[in-house]
Amino acid sequence: MKLELWEGKVKDGNLSMFEHLGEALDKSQNTGKQDVMQLVQSHLASLRMELQSYFPELSELESKLIRNPFIVNVHLLPDNMQEEFLELVNDSVAKDAFETLSLTKFWAKMILGSLRERQGDLTTVSAPLWCTSDRNRD
Repeated sequence: MKLELWEGKVKDGNLSMFEHLGEALDKSQNTGKQDVMQLVQSHLASLRMELQSYFPELSELESKLIRNPFIVNVHLLPDNMQEEFLELVNDSVAKDAFETLSLTKFWAKMILGSLRERQGDLTTVSAPLWCTSDRNRD
Protein backbone atom coordinates (compact mmCIF):
# COMPACT_ATOMS: atom_id res chain seq x y z
CA MET A 1 0.00 0.00 0.00
CA LYS A 2 1.21 3.50 -0.78
CA LEU A 3 0.92 4.65 2.81
CA GLU A 4 3.28 1.89 3.97
CA LEU A 5 5.78 2.95 1.31
CA TRP A 6 5.53 6.57 2.43
CA GLU A 7 5.93 5.60 6.10
CA GLY A 8 9.14 3.78 5.26
CA LYS A 9 10.48 6.69 3.24
CA VAL A 10 9.69 9.21 5.98
CA LYS A 11 11.35 6.93 8.54
CA ASP A 12 14.47 7.03 6.34
CA GLY A 13 14.29 10.83 6.19
CA ASN A 14 12.88 11.01 2.65
CA LEU A 15 10.05 13.54 2.18
CA SER A 16 10.05 13.47 -1.64
CA MET A 17 6.34 12.63 -1.74
CA PHE A 18 5.65 15.86 0.21
CA GLU A 19 7.52 18.27 -2.02
CA HIS A 20 6.49 21.52 -0.33
CA LEU A 21 7.07 20.18 3.17
CA GLY A 22 10.52 18.97 2.20
CA GLU A 23 11.38 22.36 0.72
CA ALA A 24 10.08 24.21 3.78
CA LEU A 25 12.10 21.99 6.13
CA ASP A 26 15.22 22.42 4.00
CA LYS A 27 14.86 26.20 4.24
CA SER A 28 14.41 26.03 8.01
CA GLN A 29 17.94 24.61 8.36
CA ASN A 30 16.78 21.47 10.22
CA THR A 31 15.03 23.43 12.99
CA GLY A 32 12.42 20.96 14.28
CA LYS A 33 12.85 18.70 11.25
CA GLN A 34 13.04 15.54 13.36
CA ASP A 35 9.83 16.48 15.21
CA VAL A 36 8.02 17.12 11.94
CA MET A 37 9.29 13.82 10.50
CA GLN A 38 8.00 11.94 13.55
CA LEU A 39 4.66 13.73 13.33
CA VAL A 40 4.29 12.90 9.61
CA GLN A 41 5.26 9.27 10.23
CA SER A 42 2.77 9.01 13.10
CA HIS A 43 0.03 10.59 11.00
CA LEU A 44 0.68 8.21 8.09
CA ALA A 45 0.53 5.20 10.43
CA SER A 46 -2.72 6.45 11.92
CA LEU A 47 -4.20 7.07 8.48
CA ARG A 48 -3.17 3.60 7.28
CA MET A 49 -4.80 1.92 10.30
CA GLU A 50 -7.97 3.97 9.86
CA LEU A 51 -8.22 3.03 6.18
CA GLN A 52 -7.64 -0.64 7.01
CA SER A 53 -10.60 -0.56 9.39
CA TYR A 54 -12.82 0.58 6.51
CA PHE A 55 -11.18 -1.56 3.81
CA PRO A 56 -9.70 -4.70 5.35
CA GLU A 57 -7.34 -6.85 3.33
CA LEU A 58 -9.06 -9.85 1.76
CA SER A 59 -7.52 -13.28 1.56
CA GLU A 60 -7.03 -14.84 -1.87
CA LEU A 61 -9.96 -17.18 -1.20
CA GLU A 62 -12.25 -14.29 -0.21
CA SER A 63 -11.26 -12.40 -3.35
CA LYS A 64 -12.00 -15.41 -5.55
CA LEU A 65 -15.32 -15.97 -3.81
CA ILE A 66 -16.36 -12.38 -4.49
CA ARG A 67 -15.10 -12.24 -8.08
CA ASN A 68 -16.56 -15.60 -9.15
CA PRO A 69 -18.21 -17.86 -6.58
CA PHE A 70 -18.83 -20.54 -9.20
CA ILE A 71 -15.15 -21.53 -9.41
CA VAL A 72 -14.34 -21.80 -5.69
CA ASN A 73 -13.82 -25.25 -4.14
CA VAL A 74 -16.48 -25.70 -1.44
CA HIS A 75 -14.04 -27.67 0.76
CA LEU A 76 -11.86 -24.57 1.15
CA LEU A 77 -14.67 -22.63 2.83
CA PRO A 78 -15.44 -22.67 6.56
CA ASP A 79 -17.96 -25.35 7.56
CA ASN A 80 -20.62 -22.79 8.45
CA MET A 81 -20.60 -21.44 4.85
CA GLN A 82 -20.46 -24.65 2.83
CA GLU A 83 -24.16 -25.53 2.60
CA GLU A 84 -25.31 -22.03 1.72
CA PHE A 85 -22.49 -21.78 -0.80
CA LEU A 86 -23.57 -25.05 -2.46
CA GLU A 87 -27.11 -23.72 -2.76
CA LEU A 88 -25.78 -20.65 -4.55
CA VAL A 89 -23.46 -22.42 -6.99
CA ASN A 90 -26.12 -24.98 -7.91
CA ASP A 91 -28.78 -22.34 -8.52
CA SER A 92 -29.13 -21.92 -12.30
CA VAL A 93 -30.97 -18.62 -11.87
CA ALA A 94 -28.06 -17.28 -9.81
CA LYS A 95 -25.62 -18.46 -12.49
CA ASP A 96 -27.64 -16.65 -15.16
CA ALA A 97 -27.71 -13.50 -13.02
CA PHE A 98 -23.95 -13.73 -12.52
CA GLU A 99 -23.42 -13.91 -16.28
CA THR A 100 -25.75 -11.01 -17.11
CA LEU A 101 -25.33 -8.53 -14.26
CA SER A 102 -22.37 -6.51 -13.08
CA LEU A 103 -20.61 -8.00 -10.07
CA THR A 104 -21.99 -5.30 -7.79
CA LYS A 105 -25.58 -5.81 -8.95
CA PHE A 106 -25.25 -9.59 -8.74
CA TRP A 107 -24.14 -9.53 -5.10
CA ALA A 108 -26.69 -6.86 -4.17
CA LYS A 109 -29.48 -9.06 -5.54
CA MET A 110 -28.10 -12.16 -3.82
CA ILE A 111 -27.86 -10.38 -0.47
CA LEU A 112 -31.29 -8.78 -0.72
CA GLY A 113 -32.85 -12.07 -1.74
CA SER A 114 -31.20 -13.86 1.17
CA LEU A 115 -32.32 -11.19 3.66
CA ARG A 116 -35.89 -11.37 2.45
CA GLU A 117 -35.92 -15.17 2.71
CA ARG A 118 -34.59 -15.02 6.26
CA GLN A 119 -37.28 -12.51 7.22
CA GLY A 120 -39.91 -14.97 6.02
CA ASP A 121 -41.09 -12.87 3.08
CA LEU A 122 -43.14 -15.47 1.17
CA THR A 123 -43.02 -13.50 -2.07
CA THR A 124 -39.22 -13.73 -2.03
CA VAL A 125 -39.30 -17.46 -1.35
CA SER A 126 -41.72 -18.14 -4.19
CA ALA A 127 -40.11 -15.61 -6.57
CA PRO A 128 -36.52 -14.75 -5.63
CA LEU A 129 -35.45 -11.19 -6.22
CA TRP A 130 -33.10 -12.10 -9.08
CA CYS A 131 -36.02 -13.81 -10.90
CA THR A 132 -38.27 -10.77 -11.02
CA SER A 133 -39.05 -8.89 -14.22
CA ASP A 134 -36.71 -6.02 -13.32
CA ARG A 135 -33.76 -8.31 -14.17
CA ASN A 136 -33.75 -7.15 -17.76
CA ARG A 137 -33.44 -3.51 -16.71
CA ASP A 138 -29.97 -4.04 -15.17
